[in-house]
Amino acid sequence: DVQGAFRSAKQELIDLRDRHARVVNVFKELGVKDIHDTEACVEVLRPEKDRAKFIVSYKEFLKTYGNLEHRQEARKYAADAKAMGFINLRARNRYRDDQLNIMGVGDKVSQMIDEYVKASGVDPAIPPIDLLDAEFKSHVTKQKSDRAMASEMEHAARYHISKKYNEDPEHYQKLSQRLSDILKKFEDDAASLRKGLEEFIETMRAGRQKDETGLDPETQAPFYGVLHSKYEERYGKASPEKRSQLISMTVELVEIICQEIGRVNFWNDANKQNVLRGLLIDRLDHPEISDDLDFVEPLADNLMEVAKYNHTRLTT
Repeated sequence: DVQGAFRSAKQELIDLRDRHARVVNVFKELGVKDIHDTEACVEVLRPEKDRAKFIVSYKEFLKTYGNLEHRQEARKYAADAKAMGFINLRARNRYRDDQLNIMGVGDKVSQMIDEYVKASGVDPAIPPIDLLDAEFKSHVTKQKSDRAMASEMEHAARYHISKKYNEDPEHYQKLSQRLSDILKKFEDDAASLRKGLEEFIETMRAGRQKDETGLDPETQAPFYGVLHSKYEERYGKASPEKRSQLISMTVELVEIICQEIGRVNFWNDANKQNVLRGLLIDRLDHPEISDDLDFVEPLADNLMEVAKYNHTRLTT
């Protein structure tokens, strides 16, 4: 009936007011009083649990707003809905967090947010800029403060390390530790943190360099990294003589790997993979490395994993 419909609309307006207050309160609880201070809002969403709390509250607000956006009483919430949409996209790009999406809130509301975000200079359809992209440095310098620039670099570096880790675990583990050291050393000095991260990013962009081992940085060094680090975890620091043996062993192992993984459909053929695993175990099961199969077999599996993630560069 008419009276029931009136009560329903009135209740929805109350829900809209409450859900708006709830999402605004997410930022107030994190110390940000003005949701139009985009950078402050993005920065306080650094912890994943706070991003999760934000997106749940924001989507509830948007869904209710979508039901009422034709009503005069709801229009006062439009500016905040758009501002939060910009915060959401900026946070999604910075933290590489796919949970920060507004799927399911309705086409009209999604279109309104997308148009506002585009007008603010960000295309929702374009993924976050990669650390290796030629425009990355320019993207960073567009941020409004040293802290914001540092945050962009930090999370681009974290994402890059995570994405590339399996290709060269030992190398990227060292980079991860170095990043942690920089963040800890300069946590209270935004300008020094920005400078330290700029230098770190340049190191990452340069990639692994040839070192005293003489091994190829792309095709051999990742395997040496695994072999050397696993050996030292088990048997302690390797002597110069032992390192030399490990280098020679790496060259032999990579030759075996390249020959085997080049076979047709290798990674979809369990029998071919078992042949390679057996060859690696046979070569590793040697006094110069170890005669302990409990060590050698998992090590062979580690090398197989690195080979899989480096298949293209090993076979071209």
